[in-house]
Amino acid sequence: MSLMFHETPIAKALARVIIAAGWADGELQREEVDCLKDLLFQLPDLSVEDWRELESLMNKPVLPGDADTYLTDLRQMLNSEEELAFAYYALDRVICADGVVTREEVSIINHMKQALGEVCDQTLSEMRELLRSPLELRQSASTDKLKRMSDMEEYLHVRIFNLETDTVGIPLPGDELRRLSLAGILLSFIIQADDRIEDGEILAAVSYLMDEWDLERDKAEFIVQISVSDKLEGLDLIRICRWFFEVTQEHERIGFLDVLFEIGMADGVLSEVELDTIMNIAANLKLEQHHFQAALDRIMQSA
Repeated sequence: MSLMFHETPIAKALARVIIAAGWADGELQREEVDCLKDLLFQLPDLSVEDWRELESLMNKPVLPGDADTYLTDLRQMLNSEEELAFAYYALDRVICADGVVTREEVSIINHMKQALGEVCDQTLSEMRELLRSPLELRQSASTDKLKRMSDMEEYLHVRIFNLETDTVGIPLPGDELRRLSLAGILLSFIIQADDRIEDGEILAAVSYLMDEWDLERDKAEFIVQISVSDKLEGLDLIRICRWFFEVTQEHERIGFLDVLFEIGMADGVLSEVELDTIMNIAANLKLEQHHFQAALDRIMQSA
């Protein structure tokens, strides 16, 4: 999609409205804020600065006057069919983030799109209610998912604690241990993608950790062994990627694609499921299509 100079302001304006909708009752639980972050993380082409600003906004109630301002700002940006099309696309990304959309949610999405295209003043109050509905539906319908997210945060804390206290001993500060744990989980998504664990995949992951974290081989092997023992079915890739995004720089995420492809090609064949998983991780790390294609070209040229 073109319109590069409009995408970030429209996406951020839409995010502000959704945040205001989430805070409409004046209260959001921590789990609900995390759920909101996961949804908004799907918005396309938000810069790191935009995301930091939105994170700050999510952590405190939005005043009614500010909510009206956000709605007005969004409406004033949607002056053409192309701008509306981008807003529809961004809205779909948020509402369909988990890949499951009910018939009722489809109806609500269509109502939202109609509201986005209206120009009357009444649209402002209608928009707030329309944007609240899918959040409430998603939260009420995802109690089990929220429980799993809470469990996943605890799981990550346990993993980091184990790295700190294990006899192997990894002398890294807490933030680095968190990054290391998240990297290991994402590596494991590719190692386990085709239900086979190859020696070459383990070697590629170990080499990456040795090079990027300056770990000794036994420590890198320990991290990878923990990673491949994970049961990935209960882990939410969207949230893992968001956490990894929040503790890395763009150049680190771009370089991370290379090792994901190296692991995928370790047996000489990049399977469809491995390619799809890498593509999904790249998208959830907010990398551009050209980053993905360049990494794919590099691995194919070296094969």
